[in-house]
Amino acid sequence: MSEPRSRTNRHRRPPERRQVPVDSPVIIVVNKIDQVKDKTQLLPFLARLGAEGDFAAIVPVSAMRGAQLDALLAETRKHPAESGIPLCG
Repeated sequence: MSEPRSRTNRHRRPPERRQVPVDSPVIIVVNKIDQVKDKTQLLPFLARLGAEGDFAAIVPVSAMRGAQLDALLAETRKHPAESGIPLCG
């Protein structure tokens, strides 16, 4: 059985999350959902992402079609950025 991830155990965090301060909210944005042919696979994929860490939100979007952008903006408004917090992606 693997050791559970600790929010204070920085060296166990994935490389892309090591840049983000431990107490900062992380919003996962999954783009191009309009290109998913089998939509029944989308929910299990999002659930697997959610199991990977303690995220403030996971928001599926289609930036090109403008789908779910209002939901993304609503989530970002819940977590105002502090100066010096990097945007990763």
